[in-house]
Amino acid sequence: MISIIGAGPVGAYLAWKLAKEGEEVRLFEEHANIGRPVQCAGIVSKNIRNFVRIDKEFVLNVIKGARIYSPNGECFEINGNNEAYILDRAKFDNYLVEKALDENAELYLGYKFLSRENGNLIFDRGGFKTDILVGADGPLSPVAKNAEMFNNRKNLIGIQVRAFLERDSDFAELYFGEEFPGFFGWVIPEGKGICRIGIAGEEVSNNFNKFLRKFSPLKIIEKQGGLIPVYNRDIQIQKDNVFLVGDAAAQNKATTGGGIVFGLKAAKILAECLVDNKNYEKEIRSKLKKDLDMNLKIRSILNKFDNEKYNSLIKLLNQDKIKEFFVSNGDMDYPTKFGFGLAIREPRLLKFLF
Repeated sequence: MISIIGAGPVGAYLAWKLAKEGEEVRLFEEHANIGRPVQCAGIVSKNIRNFVRIDKEFVLNVIKGARIYSPNGECFEINGNNEAYILDRAKFDNYLVEKALDENAELYLGYKFLSRENGNLIFDRGGFKTDILVGADGPLSPVAKNAEMFNNRKNLIGIQVRAFLERDSDFAELYFGEEFPGFFGWVIPEGKGICRIGIAGEEVSNNFNKFLRKFSPLKIIEKQGGLIPVYNRDIQIQKDNVFLVGDAAAQNKATTGGGIVFGLKAAKILAECLVDNKNYEKEIRSKLKKDLDMNLKIRSILNKFDNEKYNSLIKLLNQDKIKEFFVSNGDMDYPTKFGFGLAIREPRLLKFLF
């Protein structure tokens, strides 16, 4: 019996893949409803198609690129081969849970994981025996804490509003500068005149209110927020028969905080490891770690930028040869696929590494 704690997209996808292989799977979720509360900006790259069939049921909008703004207001536009999807997270999560249930996985809603003792899982509503335990339970993973694998952790705070705002529905907007220490601001059009406007960082309240004033007056529909785990090479993801995946393992992009695509990839790897008795940590190092590390390297560089450096970077990127390169080679998830080629076309970009 495999027990998965957390019925978000990563936990549900893992349950689906394992159940499809004939494994006995129980999926536990502490909330009464799947996909609530929403704690995600809800934008995923075209790489999501490698894991699930895109369905209009859970896609609110399809964008074709991004406009990246420097502190002085200059805009670098990426378009063409950079399609991304704006998800209705509640519907997306439910879609994956239904896939798992169709393969005879069991779902338990309203079960809060408390501890694991001698192979027994203790919840606030009773206990279950299990052979394998998987924590897909988010940045504060109770499974990781209970298994003493919660060391070396750091989380950022993400906060956004859904509001009526007229914007080009084909482009997300990203804002960089000293007013967004450690991260950036965003405007994501979800369609029907509604945008998701937010920022993330270690301290966000004052900067968030300042950012919202750029777009005032705003008619706010709702406010959302959550934690964004910061990837760390030293985080332990496997201990005996306890495994961590997705945000619980901080398997997300340090550049953007996005965790869905990398989380689904890690879940696919874990499913294969559990079915074929492979070493999970070794497979992650082989198939995912390189891109996680590259995203972390880029983020560590950006975190040292002041406004002047951001202005210089955007100006350097805003060349026809760079724009053309991004159209055919850009990938918001896997910078290792295009970083070398980008440096060849514009060697001056290398100065930002130092």
